[in-house]
Amino acid sequence: MEQVVFLFVTCAFVLLSAAAAPTTEVTTCTAETTDTSDESKQASAAILKFIDQSVNPCDDFYQFACGGYIKSKEIPPDDVEVSQFRDINNVVTEQLHQLLKEPIDSDAPRWSKIPKQFFQACVNSEKKNHGIKTMNALLKEVGGWPAVEGAHWSGVDFNWEELIYKFRKHGFLTSQFLATIVDIHLRNSSMRVIAIKQPRTLINRVNLEKGFDDKIVQSYYKFLVDLAVAFGANKDTALAEMKAFIDFMREISQIKLPPEKLRNLTALSNVMTVEQLQKQFPYLNWVEYLTKVVGPNVEITAKDFVDVNMPTYVTNLGILLNKTEKRVLANYVVTLAVESGLQFLSSEIRDLQLELKKARTGVSSVMAKWKECIGAVSSHLNIGTAALYARKHFTKEAKANIAKLITDLHEEFIDILKVVDWMDEDTRNEALTKAKPIRKHVAYPQELLDDDILNEYYKSLEYSDDYLHLGLNVNKFSWDKQSETLFEPVVASDWKQQSISHQVNAFYDSSDNSISK
Repeated sequence: MEQVVFLFVTCAFVLLSAAAAPTTEVTTCTAETTDTSDESKQASAAILKFIDQSVNPCDDFYQFACGGYIKSKEIPPDDVEVSQFRDINNVVTEQLHQLLKEPIDSDAPRWSKIPKQFFQACVNSEKKNHGIKTMNALLKEVGGWPAVEGAHWSGVDFNWEELIYKFRKHGFLTSQFLATIVDIHLRNSSMRVIAIKQPRTLINRVNLEKGFDDKIVQSYYKFLVDLAVAFGANKDTALAEMKAFIDFMREISQIKLPPEKLRNLTALSNVMTVEQLQKQFPYLNWVEYLTKVVGPNVEITAKDFVDVNMPTYVTNLGILLNKTEKRVLANYVVTLAVESGLQFLSSEIRDLQLELKKARTGVSSVMAKWKECIGAVSSHLNIGTAALYARKHFTKEAKANIAKLITDLHEEFIDILKVVDWMDEDTRNEALTKAKPIRKHVAYPQELLDDDILNEYYKSLEYSDDYLHLGLNVNKFSWDKQSETLFEPVVASDWKQQSISHQVNAFYDSSDNSISK
């Protein structure tokens, strides 16, 4: 893993230096300055393999630098791209596979069993093929799926907020209309607020605007109909219900801000109290809604702060919800909740998504089950997975070496900022003020080596042999963990935010002024 980190950091620094420095001084390599270690030879061989030496770099530098890589690679049928990131990610995925399929030691700490149990439940879900029956039973508890219930569904007592609350308790998606997350206050990074945002939709606005003439919309419509039928719906009923679903999703997309207006985060920030929120958007009981969706471990009051990112959307949403039939709203909420739970069902159901994936991304086959399960474990139980990976594939020596490398690069970057000629002095001083105290997070935090800390972190997670129930429990656990931080002081470089040791990436966190790898 040390070589992987070295490769990423080196590449990042080369690009950063190229952007900052106007000129580069050429240094001649000598026998004394040439690294002949096995690692350097391996890196050199990879570079030689991926360049195209038949091309003059002065004529086409991109083809010279990447031509060999392009010729030697082919996009797999179950993927959407090939890249150096993907190559390294494949190595890490295989390492995780070997790690997670190891037998579970009954004497091992509880936290270390959870990722392996989740992985095994995922792989074995193919054998226990009862996901639809289990999910249908859960849907019955919350009032049923109109597309499946048909004429037996009654909307007399229907209330979309209550349906959202029930889904939150079960671990299903709750952001059908409003995405509510606990986030760092944009203008005061020492505190957190509840951010209220417009939801994401699987099909984007451009495609939805074209309606049923669009191929992706057609594929999505067919998928929804097939999904409802698989859950027991009458085909004709499903056709009508899902047409109304698509039409309503298009209306939702029309009141959302387009992507180009979401880039200025400062302009999107509208911090107010819940009391002010209630006065401005009175169609919801906001104290109740936020408590039941963000909670249940926190109690929201009228004096607490929220950040309404898109006030116009929230206003127009109230108008749209008020004029839409209850049956359409119920179908919309339930269908999206079901979609969010498909990842925990058997391939028989998930395979229905293949044609849609073909239309959206170009993939032509389903991902191998074990790979899908690795992805599920990594995303849903990232801290436990990271702890297992760090203990297996990192050494203290490797971590120290990379830490020194990053420190050296940080110092060199500051030196570059001091001499670049395209910055005026005010800009340079601001850049240096920001760059000098950048925090550096390398490999993993020490907390990942402490069994007591990890056991405490996962103590509230309920285990289930059933993959669907286990997956939904993990969802609830993750949301509860997020909500618990709302009124806690923001800790700079919180270990829980820096614990993804198996992530193939390096990134800068502006709210923490830190770089992580």
